[in-house]
Amino acid sequence: MSLLKNFSTVGIRSVGIQSMNTSPLAMLPGYQAFKQVASRTMVPAQSLLVRHYSSPQDRFNMRVIIRDYGVLDEFVPLQRKDRPTMFSKKGWKVSMAHWKNTVLSTLGVGMVKFHVKGFKPKQFVQEAEELYNEMNTAFASGDLNALKEVCTETMFAKLKSQMKGRTGTYKWFTKGDVESPRLVTLRFGRLADKMILAQATVRIHSKQGMVVHNKKGQVIGGDRKQTQDILEYIVFQRMISQAGTKWQIYCKVHEKPM
Repeated sequence: MSLLKNFSTVGIRSVGIQSMNTSPLAMLPGYQAFKQVASRTMVPAQSLLVRHYSSPQDRFNMRVIIRDYGVLDEFVPLQRKDRPTMFSKKGWKVSMAHWKNTVLSTLGVGMVKFHVKGFKPKQFVQEAEELYNEMNTAFASGDLNALKEVCTETMFAKLKSQMKGRTGTYKWFTKGDVESPRLVTLRFGRLADKMILAQATVRIHSKQGMVVHNKKGQVIGGDRKQTQDILEYIVFQRMISQAGTKWQIYCKVHEKPM
């Protein structure tokens, strides 16, 4: 259920973007040449060998290559109530998909621990939920500086675009979790020998609400006492091979039929 249904203007459900099945890399000059010399990766990602550039345009293209390559894995596990019996053909397929995710995520956790000192999955999901809450708060209030801190450039551009034409003052809030946040997937892609990028999908199920005020401060939408249970699968991204980087929100993925 989406909070957007309660408002005529943009609601908080639109904080995420649809997962990107087609990478914008294909639009860049020289993409096919890069693809042919792509380095090995543990996931079916856009894995590219990044070259040294001299011109400003080429340096810009390199930044885009690093940050905009698509989702490494859009896997979202079926909820237990929706899973068919494993003795059926479909149930076996679902079980194998979940088993594969467990193996790849275990490898992903090991890779992140190797590159990020002190990384702990349980602590990470708590911090991920804090980033998610910061994004929702900043998006609702229109705080672009705060939004840019927690989102990748792709996500920031999407949310900034959605803010246009909004009327009133939005205030988002949360009243705790329906279920504790949980790490769903953790994947990594090797862009070059010394450039390893990780993406983690976190399941966040929380009680959320929003109030809209007009210019006079009067409430014209929402209720501070009412919340809705919102379930989101949020993808976080970080260049784990480079010191000083941080996790940021890249996009949102959705459960798909198997």
